[in-house]
Amino acid sequence: LFAPLMLCVTAATAGLTTVPAYLASYRETGVLRRMSTTPMRPQGVLAAQAVVQLVGVVFGGALALAVARLVFGTPMPANPALAVLVFVLAVAAMFGIGVLIGGLAPRAVTASGLGMLIYFPMLFLAGLWTPGPLMPDVVERIATYSPLGAAAQAMNQAWFGSGLPWVQLFVMVGWAVLMFTIAARTFRWEV
Repeated sequence: LFAPLMLCVTAATAGLTTVPAYLASYRETGVLRRMSTTPMRPQGVLAAQAVVQLVGVVFGGALALAVARLVFGTPMPANPALAVLVFVLAVAAMFGIGVLIGGLAPRAVTASGLGMLIYFPMLFLAGLWTPGPLMPDVVERIATYSPLGAAAQAMNQAWFGSGLPWVQLFVMVGWAVLMFTIAARTFRWEV
């Protein structure tokens, strides 16, 4: 029952803890400022960081699924294509929030703190402590419109259900577009 949720938590962990801390530390230590004087553009550093984090998330998720399947006999998703789509959208939404935090925080420790401040309520809304069906209706509705809650609901649908969770897919796309747009407009290259 927790395999679909754990894939979403993987995306949130990287997006809300690692991505913001690295971006803020690059700014804090002057890496971005120094890179701007070389042929390597700061955007290249950000793209490389995103690729490294994405590879880590994909590898971690695949490893977790393989262990779950081999050790516990965990069933794989009923709709694998939807599961992959949900995972990609979850990563995009969570990385969007992480880039926004990392783009504004003056120090890595501040970025980590802000990321954690968002991370734990997101875990609650995703159903880590109280599964969605056991949540009060109001909280479950709020969870549907949070990026990680929508991801968890859509991933459960991909794993166990039939049909497409259109609302949750649009919610994740909306969060990703909104967060990356705001991050691009507010990103600071220097402290």
